[in-house]
Amino acid sequence: MIGALSVGARSQQKPAGQTENPEQLRRAASTLYKIGWAEFGRGNIASAIEKYLESKRLFEEAHARRDLIYILADLGSLYIYSADYKTSKVYSEQIESHLRLITASTMGLASLGLKFSMIWPISAVHI
Repeated sequence: MIGALSVGARSQQKPAGQTENPEQLRRAASTLYKIGWAEFGRGNIASAIEKYLESKRLFEEAHARRDLIYILADLGSLYIYSADYKTSKVYSEQIESHLRLITASTMGLASLGLKFSMIWPISAVHI
């Protein structure tokens, strides 16, 4: 069934120049995320990473920052699981960047000129 979902996701891709709306992109990204999660559960780490990276790309296209944070966290975990600690750290740092943007936009901190580290000291965490 997972293979059928994977083929179905590929066959539904739009021709070049034709864009999808953000909700369609989020649904496709969520499907790839679930397939990646299932692949990880089966022990297929390389395949899981591939699906998560495809999901990441679609969430980025949809500008779905909150969803993207979950993907980045899972990618960080997958790379730790595969003993690629440098790549894991890169994805963890990307989470911090997205959290800054989300927090600034939802709390209006950008207009107040406050530094992010005053409210979210995640930069103190080292991997």
